[in-house]
Amino acid sequence: MADLIICGSDFVRDGIRECHGPMEKCLVVPYGVDLRTPKDEGENHNVEGIPDQLELFQPSSPSALRADRSGRRPLHVLTVGTIGLRKGAPAVYDAAKILQGRAQFRWVGGIDLLPEAAQRMRVHVDLMGSVPRAEVDAHFDWADVFLLPSLCEGSATVTYEALSRGLPVICTPNTGSVVRDSIDGFIVPVDDAIAIVERLELLVADTDRIERMSESARRRARQFTVAVYSQRLLKALAGILCAE
Repeated sequence: MADLIICGSDFVRDGIRECHGPMEKCLVVPYGVDLRTPKDEGENHNVEGIPDQLELFQPSSPSALRADRSGRRPLHVLTVGTIGLRKGAPAVYDAAKILQGRAQFRWVGGIDLLPEAAQRMRVHVDLMGSVPRAEVDAHFDWADVFLLPSLCEGSATVTYEALSRGLPVICTPNTGSVVRDSIDGFIVPVDDAIAIVERLELLVADTDRIERMSESARRRARQFTVAVYSQRLLKALAGILCAE
């Protein structure tokens, strides 16, 4: 009965198609996150309606990262979200096991695993459990890379947050992210730890690539704020009203 079906990602739209739903009614409108603080209330907007004078959250500086990497510090890999099968816990575990000593894995979020599975995972991944929202920023600052190999999401807003912090994001198509492969991070197949390892090894070997992706991630995040989401949503609704 719907006139319009708004999908948070291509993954959602493709799911509707696979269920033989009305694809002609589907429109993808990616989400937005409120992560930026205006320098003043009268900031200017560019031609796309995106505020120009806004302060993005900043991760550790690339120069500091370069210094740490030259000292052979392991790559810091962060995951945020409920620790369980849907978020790709087996792939994270396998990648961490393979990269032991070259990368340090940390996962922030409630634990939805059997006790035995959680115990095995802790051998290779630092499971932080649930933390207050105010403390998540400190974990983003710790990280060099964000990893979320989800099996199913609408559009995981935590990937938007990671981009805004200048973190290259490694995720699956099923994460429903706005990450561009090999630009802001990497898109890997579902349940493919080897693909994750290969992408992380590229970053371990090339600090310059991390810096380029970090800058691209921050620029990408500017296109997906709550304000921009509202503009895209209104435009989608206006199109339907005009068609009527």
